[in-house]
Amino acid sequence: MAKIQGTELVRVPSSSRLRFANDRQEYVSKAITRLNNEGKRIINIIDGPITNFGPLGNVYCDITILWEADTDDPKYKTAPISTSSNTGSGSSGGGCYVATAVYGSYDCPQVWTLRRYRDNTLAETWYGRAFIHTYYAVSPTLVKWFGHTEWFKKLWRGKLDKMVSKLQEQGIESTPYKDREW
Repeated sequence: MAKIQGTELVRVPSSSRLRFANDRQEYVSKAITRLNNEGKRIINIIDGPITNFGPLGNVYCDITILWEADTDDPKYKTAPISTSSNTGSGSSGGGCYVATAVYGSYDCPQVWTLRRYRDNTLAETWYGRAFIHTYYAVSPTLVKWFGHTEWFKKLWRGKLDKMVSKLQEQGIESTPYKDREW
């Protein structure tokens, strides 16, 4: 029996930031119930940024649910996704979607390095925060559509390996990391 992992993207629309928490709970609960009914176990819930849209103060947030399931299908290989980071809380501000898809885990040395860079370097400047915001608006959808494909992983693997190597040469650690609370 092999384990397979996947992601479910949940877009939570809300009429205002004040109602968002209730709307988020409703949408995520429905998605979790459906995934559990399909035999999928929830590994992690990662909130994206809350984004304004429309003239009336409407907002939305893309939430990614990481899941795993057992299968007898021999074409699937186990890609380990650790359950140790922010399980169920979704309070970290987001995950490294592309890197998690490429490396198969949110908790691996390469992703730890990238998360440190995000929290300790990018998030310190307005343009870094703008990049993070844009990345979390776009990357969950890209990973949902293409993250399971080999071509997507090959496309990003070399670029990420080079970036991680440079960051580690600059002294950014690749040891276990807990995301910064926002």
